[in-house]
Amino acid sequence: MRTTTSFARSQRGWSLIAALLLITSFCLLQTRREVWSSTGTWATWPSTSRSPSPTSPTTRGYLRPGLDAPLAGGIPLRIMGLGASTVFGAESFDQTGWRRTLRQRLVRAGNPVNMVGAARTGDMVDNDVEAYPGVRLDEIYGYAQGSVPTTKPNLVILYAGSNDNFQNASLPLLFKRYHALAQYVLRASPRATLVMSTLMPTTETEMWGGQDRVGVCNVQLRRVFRVLRREGRPVVLVEMDDPDGVQIENLAWDHMHPSAAGYEIMSRKFFEAILEADARGFLQAPEYVDRMVDDGDEGRLDWQAMKKLREEARQKQAQEAAEEAAVTMMIEELQASPWDGEPPFIPPKAPVPPPSPPWGEGDMGGV
Repeated sequence: MRTTTSFARSQRGWSLIAALLLITSFCLLQTRREVWSSTGTWATWPSTSRSPSPTSPTTRGYLRPGLDAPLAGGIPLRIMGLGASTVFGAESFDQTGWRRTLRQRLVRAGNPVNMVGAARTGDMVDNDVEAYPGVRLDEIYGYAQGSVPTTKPNLVILYAGSNDNFQNASLPLLFKRYHALAQYVLRASPRATLVMSTLMPTTETEMWGGQDRVGVCNVQLRRVFRVLRREGRPVVLVEMDDPDGVQIENLAWDHMHPSAAGYEIMSRKFFEAILEADARGFLQAPEYVDRMVDDGDEGRLDWQAMKKLREEARQKQAQEAAEEAAVTMMIEELQASPWDGEPPFIPPKAPVPPPSPPWGEGDMGGV
C-alpha cells in the first residue's frame, strides 16, 4: 500500500514537471517569435493565423502575424497626408515624396487605400493630398477645416512644424498650435487615427536657423504626443530624427527636404507607425461619405475613363451640331438662290496625247 502510494505521488510529480516544461517551452517559443520594432510596437514573424484584436485601444495590442498581413482585418484605409512641402513631395523626382511607396506598402499588405485631400500632386494615380509648400501650423489648421470634415479620413499622417521653425514663428508656443490642430483633426473625423512625427534634421543655418531650433520643436512635439495619449487619443509618434530615421546625408541639395533616400526612410517609418496603430487597436473603418471610393487608384481610373467618355460625347455632339448648322445654311442657300442653269455646262476638253518619240514606235533609240 505504501509502495503504491509512493508510486502514485511520483507519477503526479513527473506529470507536474512535464507540464511545467511544456509551458516553459511554449513561452520561450512565443518570446522568440516576438520582435520589438523601432517604433515600440510588438510584432511577430510571419504566420498564417491572426490573433484577435484587443477590445480596448488602451491595451498593448495583439501580436501581428507579419508585416504583409492586412491591417485591422483588411479595412479600407482613407489616408490624408497633412502638412507642407515635405508631405507635398518637394525635391522628390516624381513629386510624390513618401506617399507613393507608403501606399504601395499598405496595398501589398492587403488593404484598399484611398488618398484624400484637396490638392493633387505627384506622378501617381491616387495623388490626393492636403499639403501646401511653405505653410505653418496655423495655416494647416485652416486647410484642415476645409478638407477633414468632407473626406472623413480614418488615418491622418501629420508632418508639420518645419515652416514654423524655418520662419521662427513664435516657437515657444508651437505646442499650442500643434495640439489644437491634432484635436481638431480627431474631432472632425472621429474614426481617425493620427500619425504624428518629429522633425528631421537640417543643416540650413543661413536662412532658417539650423538644427538647434529643430531640437526646440521636437521637444515640444514629443510632449504634445504624451498629452494626447494621456487624453486617450488614438495617436502614434514617429521619431523621424532618431538613429534609424532621416539623417543629414539623406537631405536634398537645399538641406531642408529629404532626398530620394530620405523619403524612402520616411515611408518605412510611417508604415511601421501604422503597424503600431493597428497593434494598439486604433484603426477603425472609415465613415461613409457619398461618392467616396475605397480604392483611390480604381476610383481615379474610373473617373478618368468617365471623363474621357464625356469628352468624346461632347466632341461628337459639337461635330453633329456643326454639321446640322452647315446643312441648315445649305438649305437656306438653296431656297434663296436655286441653280437656274447658268453658267452653261461646258464639257471638258479631250486630253492631248503626248508627242511621239523622234525615233518612232518600237524603236528604243539604240544604235
